[in-house]
Amino acid sequence: MTKLKYAKAIIGSCALVAGAGLAQASPHHVLGRLASPQKLFHTAKLTAATTISGYRLISANGTVYTHGGDRFFGDAHTLSLAEPIVGSAPTPDGLGYWLVASDGGIFSYGDAAFYGSTGAMRLNKPIVGMASTPDGKGYWLVASDGGIFSFGDAAFYGSTGAMTLNKPIVGMASTPDGKGYWLVASDGGIFSFGDAAFHGSTGAMTLNKPIVGMASTPDGKGYWLVASDGGIFSFGDAAFHGSTGAIKLNKPIVGMQATPTGAGYWLVASDGGIFSFGDASYYGSQGGSQLTSPIIGINTSNQTVATASGATGFDVSNFQCASTASPATGTFAIIEVNGWPFSATNPCITKEASWAGNNYQLYTFLALPISGNTSNPTWNPSTPTTDYSVGPKSTTDIASQAYNYGYNAAKYSYAAASSQGATSNIWWIDVEGATNYWSQIPSLNVAAIQGAADYLSSTGVVVGLYSGNAGMYAQITTGTTSGAGAIIAGAKGGPIPLWFYSASGSAACTATTNPSGNLNPFAGGIPWYIQSQLPNGMDVDYSC
Repeated sequence: MTKLKYAKAIIGSCALVAGAGLAQASPHHVLGRLASPQKLFHTAKLTAATTISGYRLISANGTVYTHGGDRFFGDAHTLSLAEPIVGSAPTPDGLGYWLVASDGGIFSYGDAAFYGSTGAMRLNKPIVGMASTPDGKGYWLVASDGGIFSFGDAAFYGSTGAMTLNKPIVGMASTPDGKGYWLVASDGGIFSFGDAAFHGSTGAMTLNKPIVGMASTPDGKGYWLVASDGGIFSFGDAAFHGSTGAIKLNKPIVGMQATPTGAGYWLVASDGGIFSFGDASYYGSQGGSQLTSPIIGINTSNQTVATASGATGFDVSNFQCASTASPATGTFAIIEVNGWPFSATNPCITKEASWAGNNYQLYTFLALPISGNTSNPTWNPSTPTTDYSVGPKSTTDIASQAYNYGYNAAKYSYAAASSQGATSNIWWIDVEGATNYWSQIPSLNVAAIQGAADYLSSTGVVVGLYSGNAGMYAQITTGTTSGAGAIIAGAKGGPIPLWFYSASGSAACTATTNPSGNLNPFAGGIPWYIQSQLPNGMDVDYSC
């Protein structure tokens, strides 16, 4: 493969090698080719409007019900559980969650990593809840006697395991910095550890109903306790926004969740009924539906960077620069930044972003200009050594150089977007064109892709992969088209989000294979968007 720098006509994510007369087949389509560089459409700094809200309801048999913008990443309802699910916690970015059973068995989904469990231990008392650390790299489990079990980067700050309690512990909450936590008993007694300050309790009060859960304010200077009748007790800087204490409920309240601002909260009942107060929006409930198991809790995230499931959008590149109006369909856009590593920057990102009301994400095309085979890999002559000889990896071996190349290519693209005032908290790496754009050494290709993913993750964004299908991706990363290709680690090492083409449209979100028989999911990832086509040739994208 010869890299002809600046001598490529990048067609969406498909490139035509100058002089070769051969285009790599791609699901990306062209709606008009640029004959000359376009005017830059500079505007005020843009921020992708992809922060949305929602919640997940968790049942005792491990079923997860999603409402609003919070995504579904899997659940445990098809498993034979030794003990029922009693608690859950989301990852900080909203792209995963843990479920915990009463024996301390942990079930991880999305980007929630497994750091250990008490599933194989003999416990004095059952687990009743959990909380995660601020970076999502650890969690605490709490038992009904207040025993604390710490995993990952969750530090142990103390417990009530050796104390005689008046009432059992029913829940916990961690402080914003993760250097402390509160435990709450069913009488509302509060036990503070680490930097968790005591702001008051109901331990000395006569309650109409027992306390079933708690939530802390965003700054950790207060907390709410909720009783099974929905009575709310506010302490510290936690404001009272309402309760169901005076309402006759069909089923008891089993948990609560505060909004990211702390200016509201949701209560959830065991039948899945949702009660929202303050700035907590109502996104639906399971109330009135036939449940196979009672709801035991609710979780949501301080930030959700995913487009709501079921949304329809479009993807565009420099070849739509000449268009004067937004595509007819879609509430979000996925926009090309670079159509080739270190060059071919889309000059009208901000214009195209405005077509979707600035609700957009960004993608960059990646390739690896290495020729030869495993015994004689050689960088193509036109590749500047600075593309691969500097970076986080040692340059003594070509695999490290390939990693640096991907890392630097993503860094270049990120800066190119920033130069036009474009930012997004979701970035996609376009991986396609096995015979034209990549080396014939799969391990080097994987190193370059991981390098690009690692750079983007280091900026704090969520990074995903695009490819036409699993077979195309597998050819690049493993040398075969029959599998799902090499695994690429996403943020925090969790499963990477996927965006791929399927004529089946949104049905491919859950289908194992597409109509041609190719696998759908690849790279160990989770489908987020399915690309398809409208009759007018425009790429349409369906949010899973």
